Formats: sequence, C-alpha cells, structure tokens
Amino acid sequence: MKKRLAFLLIAALLLSCLSGTALALSVGDYYKDCTECDTGKLYVKIRGYITYHIFRAECDNCGYPEEISTEYHDLANATCQYVVCPVCNYTYNNPNKHASTGWKWAQTATTHQMVYSCCGKAYNSNRPAEHDWSNGVCTTCGYTCTHVGGTQEWENFSPKTHIQIWSCCGLPISGIAEAHNWSNGVCTVCNENCEHMEYAAGVCLNCGYHCPNAPEGATCTTAADCSVCRTSHTNPNKHEATSRWIQTATTHQKVWDCCGAIGEETAHRWGSIYDNRCRCMTCYYECQHPSYKAGVCDECGAKCMDGPEGGDCLTAALCSACGTSHPNPVVHAHGCIQIWEVVATSHRQVWSLCGGKGEYAYGLWMGHNFGNGDGICEVCGYRCQNDPEGTDCMTTALCPLCGTVHNATHVHVDGCTPVWTQTATTHEQT
Repeated sequence: MKKRLAFLLIAALLLSCLSGTALALSVGDYYKDCTECDTGKLYVKIRGYITYHIFRAECDNCGYPEEISTEYHDLANATCQYVVCPVCNYTYNNPNKHASTGWKWAQTATTHQMVYSCCGKAYNSNRPAEHDWSNGVCTTCGYTCTHVGGTQEWENFSPKTHIQIWSCCGLPISGIAEAHNWSNGVCTVCNENCEHMEYAAGVCLNCGYHCPNAPEGATCTTAADCSVCRTSHTNPNKHEATSRWIQTATTHQKVWDCCGAIGEETAHRWGSIYDNRCRCMTCYYECQHPSYKAGVCDECGAKCMDGPEGGDCLTAALCSACGTSHPNPVVHAHGCIQIWEVVATSHRQVWSLCGGKGEYAYGLWMGHNFGNGDGICEVCGYRCQNDPEGTDCMTTALCPLCGTVHNATHVHVDGCTPVWTQTATTHEQT
C-alpha cells in the first residue's frame, strides 16, 4: 500500500511540473518526504538534454522509488532562434530551420558575407569575400572603411606624379598628387620606375635620366645617333683629353678639361710606398701630416720616422719634428736584432723586440728564393718543409711547392735515429 501511495505521489509531482505549478518552487529540483522509509527525502530531478528532458525521482535514504519519464523538446516547431524549455530550463534550437528567410551583410574591416538576419549564419552557403573598394566605400555591401590596421603608402598616380593613399582601401589621404622625386630613373618616394617614353639629346624628358648607351663615334663633346633612345647624344665616358686631379688634404676629385666633367669627390686611400712617405694610392697625393698623436699622423696613420734624442725603438722621447713623444725607430735597443719571419712560401725581415720593419725589402713579405736547387732559400736559409711524394730522408724527388729536388723532412728510413751535433757553445739535433 505504501509503494502505491509513493508512486501516486511521484506521478502527481511530475504532472504538477509539466503543468508549470512546480516551477514556482524550484525548476528541475524538488523534495518530498519518502513514504517508504519515513526518514528520507524524495528527490525529484528534472534534467534537460539537446532533444529531450527527463524526470527522475528517488529517495536519498533508501533509494526508493526510481521512476523515469522522458519528454521530448518541440524540435519540429523550433527554429534557429534559441528558446528555453519551461520544464527543464534547457536552451535549444533547430539550426536547420530559420525563423526568417531574410538576409543581411556581416561586415569586417576587410570582408563581407551574406548571413540570415535571424541568426547570423551564412545565407545559402555564402562565403566571406573581400571588399570591392571605391573611394573608401565597398561597392558591394556599402561598408565604409575605418582605416583600422591600414598604413599610409605612396602609389603612382601618373607618369609625373604620385599620391598618398590608405593601404587598406586605396582612398587618397590628401587628394593632392605630388611630383615624383626622380633619381637615376627611380622615384625615391614611391619606388616607381620611369618608363622613359620620350628622350631629347639622350635625356628622358620625364625624369632626367641619361641614356646609358654609348653611340658609335660619340665622345664627351661630339654627339652621334643612338639606337636605344632614338636621339643624338654624346658619350660622357669617352673623353678627348686626359684627366687631372683636384686634391685637398683629405680628398681627391678627377676632372676633364675637354668637357668640364667632374668626377665624384672621394677620400684618399693612404698607403706607405717603401720610403715611409705616405701617399694616396689613387691620386698619389702626399700626406702633409697636419697633426700627430704619439708619433702617428691623425690623417693617414703614418708613423713619424724622426729619431727623438734619448729614445730607442722601445723607449719614447719627445720628438722635435712631430711635437709628440714616441720611440726612436732608427735606434734599436740592446738585444733588438733583425730576424726572419717565415712561412712555407715567403719571408720578411723584422726587428726582434720592437717588431719594426727590417732593412731587407723594407720589411715586406717576399717569396723564397730556392735558386740553389736544394730546397733551401738563398736569402733567409729556410728549408722547405714539404715532403715530396715517394721520398724519405734518404730519397729525393721534385717538390711541387719549391720547384727543387730534395728529400723528405718528416719521413725517415728504418734505423734512422736523431743525434746531437755539438760545438763549444751550441747543439743541434739532426
């Protein structure tokens, strides 16, 4: 009898939920005393799902009774607009059934798309497309560009002018076209290349570019017909007279008296020419050494070659010639001797302590002289260290490095062991 009463109670409770009377108490949850165990609470739960909601009731003490009732949402009449179920509070819709057949534009800064006005979904599978700009307005959807994310750029407007526009929509910023700033046929502002449509005497009438072609028979002062620009012009690179230098203490510039052309002014390229007099390697201008610092010229970097009294190659003294204190390059300190620096193919002479250039060949690197034909340099005594192929310490062959016939230095025959060669003051292992 108690079970029947409990079941009737649950049924009545479910009907009250469906009729809406229970919603005023608690949507989805409701408690009632359990008539089976008289101690527990009957917990009625309403849970919503995509297509349906269910009623479940059970006692939190004895677990009795457990009955389920399922009610389906009204999807047949639902549209793309979301609705809330009055029983289970679940929000649902039917995405395949639109509440309206009308459409509108969904717009971004760069695209537009036809969508349903009811839910914003793509209308008839329409995809986003880029705006078709004209004066900052899309001719398709009517969107007006806000220039968000756009930059100001220059665009060619005509053969003679350019204009500044917004990169996002192409709308002119000021609306005023400005003349190109030409340099060698290219605008330095918008990077437009001049098409050189018309020349006069080898010069483009639009940008001032000079035709680079050299007409046959033309010189810097005599014009000839050009097959490229179809005008008669000179060849600025073929001069009728020799050039001369315009020199300053720091620069040089070439000029031609035949046509008056003047070359680019460039800085001197200083270099020492054997006698320690510093000259420009291009125009041969000799540096006047306007000022020194610690015996080194501030302009060309040459060292003062005067010998300060009381100084040597390691000890500085005040120089009367340059007015600064520096070592004496002529007088060498005790123990500073000339030695050879050698590599496989060349040698140079330097002073051992100060590192100054030696007397032989002004201290420049020079190739070995293996003229004796024994693999030993006649100048510095360097012995070629290359081991000709197929040789040992007792066998000789032609060496491709020094061009002489000699034996190997590092390959020894069996039984060949090192011995000491001694004198009263020296020893050498061979």
